[in-house]
Amino acid sequence: MKLLKAAGMALLISLSAFAQEEDRPVVDVARAFDEYNQKNYEEVLLMVQATKAAKQMTTKWLYIEGLTLLRLQRYKEAEVALDAYSKKMDAAGTPSAKGYYFLGLAYFHQGQYQKSLNTFQISQDVSNDPQLDRTLDNQIDRSIRFRDYYDSHKPGTFAMFLGYEYHNNVLSLSAASVDKSLNGHVLNYGVSIGYRPIDKMNFVFEPTVAVVDRYTLDKSFKADSTLQALDVLQAAVSLPVLFYFGNNRGMQYNVSLNAYTTYLPINTTTRDLYLSSVFLRLRTLFDITQTLSMDIALVGGSDTGYNYTAEEDNQTGSRGELTVLLRQLLNSDRTELLTYSIGAAAKTSEGINNRYQKLRATLGYQFPSFAETNSSIELEYENLSYPDKTVPRKDNKVGLQYTVSQTLNPSSTLNYSLGGTVNSSDSDVYKYDDYFLGLQYVLVVGF
Repeated sequence: MKLLKAAGMALLISLSAFAQEEDRPVVDVARAFDEYNQKNYEEVLLMVQATKAAKQMTTKWLYIEGLTLLRLQRYKEAEVALDAYSKKMDAAGTPSAKGYYFLGLAYFHQGQYQKSLNTFQISQDVSNDPQLDRTLDNQIDRSIRFRDYYDSHKPGTFAMFLGYEYHNNVLSLSAASVDKSLNGHVLNYGVSIGYRPIDKMNFVFEPTVAVVDRYTLDKSFKADSTLQALDVLQAAVSLPVLFYFGNNRGMQYNVSLNAYTTYLPINTTTRDLYLSSVFLRLRTLFDITQTLSMDIALVGGSDTGYNYTAEEDNQTGSRGELTVLLRQLLNSDRTELLTYSIGAAAKTSEGINNRYQKLRATLGYQFPSFAETNSSIELEYENLSYPDKTVPRKDNKVGLQYTVSQTLNPSSTLNYSLGGTVNSSDSDVYKYDDYFLGLQYVLVVGF
């Protein structure tokens, strides 16, 4: 094939010399368009080179050269040809909408999104083709989104939060089962660092590490070992890949491999390794209509338990989760929406006391509120069952939470929340109610 192309090139060059003597075209440009339509792009470029050698380049040849180089993803060369073509058409008083459109594509594929936006807008200004106008609308929208995305994104992300909550029941247990007040103050805090070695609109890879901690004090702000039984310290690492197939506004996929370790004060006030887990999360998001979208997440994991006193309490085993969430936009500004979700989870641990089945449903409403804040209300129902437990147990929990978010600056937010949970159970120990109010500061910065 290479020998044939070389021979063809030699023939075209010799023809170009003959054409110069006879003052006639080396190749009819219509033939180049025919080869282009048949996807014979290398042959088209041979014709272009011969035409250049004969110094017979016209605007049509510049145009077909630019289109061909675009097809071959030689975007910088395509830019040069299409820019020359557009300028010549402007000078002749016949500006080409398609010329500017393809020039805009050349800029876009080189990551020059502001230039592509400007060029698409020029194309739209001179276009008289309704079909091209619709295509340009989409390309202008894409250029704006890509420009804004890359202007605002940095490869690294540092995030931290610091939160305070007052609970009337910090252990989520029946008050009658503990010989002291369960009122308490809970501090939650954590940090995470992520970095994107690959950061594109349609493909993102962002390894992230995070550490989250909780510390509880009694109602008099004193440390209490009983109330600190749920003070979990957790370290986690995540390797998420986010990507799209086709249009970047179509179906989004998120595949992440995750691992975490959990530490609890099991037997003493010192926190010991309690649980480690490795799990794979598969997630997809897509639009059903212009106002309705779906988010589906599937999790499969393997857990390992530590420091258990009896084999019945061994948490080692597998678990699975499925969640389906719907978002319904209620206004064109996308600031008011309803969310509906249902989910199921199950764990098959070696210890019978930790085998569970869980069903969960939520209803949420987000909306702009007073003093330039945003609010959200979430109602949650959860059914939890331990069918193989030494003493089988079933819980039904209902929770309601109201949160107000106040943006302090582009990097930080304050969240104010209050809510309550009521849990009924066939085990008296787990019949409880808990009401709380809280304040949380969140900082997210790029680097």
